[in-house]
Amino acid sequence: MTVIKICGVTSLDDALLCAEAGADMLGLNFYPPSPRSLTPDAARQITDGLRQALGEDCPVLVGVFVNLSVSEITRIRQIGGLDAAQLSG
Repeated sequence: MTVIKICGVTSLDDALLCAEAGADMLGLNFYPPSPRSLTPDAARQITDGLRQALGEDCPVLVGVFVNLSVSEITRIRQIGGLDAAQLSG
């Protein structure tokens, strides 16, 4: 079985397009040097909007983190409304 994850989502409109195209997971980036990095509050607007629009059909929402502490990842996941964390670094 193939699972598709699209990373670097920065807007609700783009996230909805990805979900409608069949993405199983969406990656939201929390690495500030990246031009696609989000704040936790911006991520929450996307995650809440997706869940409201798609309900149970919402993809898994993954935070992408680089070299952060467990406590910082946990804090961002909670604020951002994320389902999972992807660790890099």
